[in-house]
Amino acid sequence: MGSVYHDPLTGRWLIFAGKRAKRPKDTGREGGQDGCPFCPGREEMTPPSLLALDRVGEDVTGQEGVRGWAVRVFANLFPALSPEEGDYGRHEVLVETPQHDGLLENLPVNHVDLILTALCLRVAVLEDDPGIRYVQVFKNSGRAAGASLFHPHWQIVALPFLPPVPAAELARLAGGRGKCPVCVFLTEKEVVERLTVKAGYHFVLLSPLGARFPYEMWIVPRRHAPSFREIKAEEKKELALLLQKGIKGLKKVLGSEIAYNIVFHSLPAKEDRDRIFHWRVELFPRRDTMAGFEWGTGCYINTVLPEEAAAKLREAK
Repeated sequence: MGSVYHDPLTGRWLIFAGKRAKRPKDTGREGGQDGCPFCPGREEMTPPSLLALDRVGEDVTGQEGVRGWAVRVFANLFPALSPEEGDYGRHEVLVETPQHDGLLENLPVNHVDLILTALCLRVAVLEDDPGIRYVQVFKNSGRAAGASLFHPHWQIVALPFLPPVPAAELARLAGGRGKCPVCVFLTEKEVVERLTVKAGYHFVLLSPLGARFPYEMWIVPRRHAPSFREIKAEEKKELALLLQKGIKGLKKVLGSEIAYNIVFHSLPAKEDRDRIFHWRVELFPRRDTMAGFEWGTGCYINTVLPEEAAAKLREAK
């Protein structure tokens, strides 16, 4: 059996990645700084850069040690998937800042814009690979959210199969060239207003009606587009601001040490771009542990109504 396995009994896709167990673990703000492989000057501790951007967005890949880098992408040294393991796929790390403790919500908005640019560039490269069916962009912040290193970073995993969550959403939209349910939802102004945390010109940060976890938020583009890679230059800065607003809101309401995940949800790579799929960013805190009911049924019990969550998050400064 290879590292990628589709279980015929449950229909689940599984990835067996023994190397992941050996990855370094250090989520302390200060504890791992001396030996942190993501800090400047230790580039030799990671694979070579696939992309490096300086502070003005110029590509300095291959010369970042001389020119300095602001955002850097390289292959994960402890991948979930890699060609060397015999299964097609890619696993990359994006280090979002040279600062060991440069938290996303405190970075200059232009720097967050740069992070989004780098993510978009790498997603485009990976999605254009004929062997890739789905690319997942995500960020784990804090031990409870799955982060093994404190230094702020994102991960990009390119899969040779279509995983269950996007597959299920595509199935609900089967035949989908009719009305987009997200676009229809955004026209329901009274409902959207109650759920909105922060409204922008290009995006809405809201507490979704289908929130699985207390204080889960989505950032939904007003312009219909199936994929994050189709984001326009003028939209990125607002997305950056709303990401920062969402994280600050979580920390104001739930405490500064709250762990969280950010997940980009886009149309699978090889699907028809005319599908009614509407991309989004999901941000959710990792305060409550999933228990037997959730694992056994796939249903979630949320203890905070979305409208109540939105009201509290709106008030957070």
